[in-house]
Amino acid sequence: MHPARYHRCVNITDHPVVASLTPVFILIGLGYLAGKRRWVRDAAVKDLSNLVFLLLIPALLFRTMSTVHVEMLDLRPLAAYFLAALLLLAGLIFGGALIAAVWSWRWVACFRTW
Repeated sequence: MHPARYHRCVNITDHPVVASLTPVFILIGLGYLAGKRRWVRDAAVKDLSNLVFLLLIPALLFRTMSTVHVEMLDLRPLAAYFLAALLLLAGLIFGGALIAAVWSWRWVACFRTW
C-alpha cells in the first residue's frame, strides 16, 4: 500500500471553524468600514447596540438551544469550564479575604500603643 494513496489534500475553506467564523469577521469589517465612513451616526449606535444585545442575541440563543440534542452533547468541556470558573472564583474570594485580613491586621498594629 502506497502512502500517497491515502493522502488527501485538505482545503482550509472547507473546515467548519473557518466556515462559521468567516461571516463574523466579514460583519466586523463591514461595521468598522461603516463607522469610519460615517454611514452610521453616533446617535444610532446606542439604539443598534440595544437592538442586538436585548433582542437579536437572545433570539439567536433561543433558536440555537432549541435545536440542541442534549443526549448527544459531550459535557466534559462544559464541566471543565465550570470547574475552572469555580476554582478561580474561590481563589479570588479566599485570596481577597486573606489580603483584607492581613491589611486590617497591619492597620490595627499601626495604632497599637501597648
